[in-house]
Amino acid sequence: MTGIAPYVAGLPAKQMEFARDILPGVGKVGLLTNIADPKALPQRNSRLPPLPSIYGYTAHVSAGGLMSYGVNLLWCFHRVAYYVDKILRGERPADLPVEFPSELMLVINLNTAKALGITIPPALLARADQVIE
Repeated sequence: MTGIAPYVAGLPAKQMEFARDILPGVGKVGLLTNIADPKALPQRNSRLPPLPSIYGYTAHVSAGGLMSYGVNLLWCFHRVAYYVDKILRGERPADLPVEFPSELMLVINLNTAKALGITIPPALLARADQVIE
């Protein structure tokens, strides 16, 4: 077995930390997950501070979500292509290691923040890899 594992341990807690930076007074949190997904249990068992809506993938923010913090799926897709190339050239999948993403992206949608009446702290905007205006 080989491939790219797009789950990074501790990621949900970091996502919630960013969410708390935006709305520090929020007291209740809801977590929507698919319990059939292998990533669901580690995410559900993470100690999560309070949050507004935050996603794991940039596509959700491009579609109107407030913020995402997670793996760069384009990097994952490029690495998968690398693996396919190696396997098609005769390398055994068992000889290729499972890789975990090393690049995480913070993306903020200021249009959504404005529509929700949320002010994004300047320090958080400065940390963002992409800001949608």
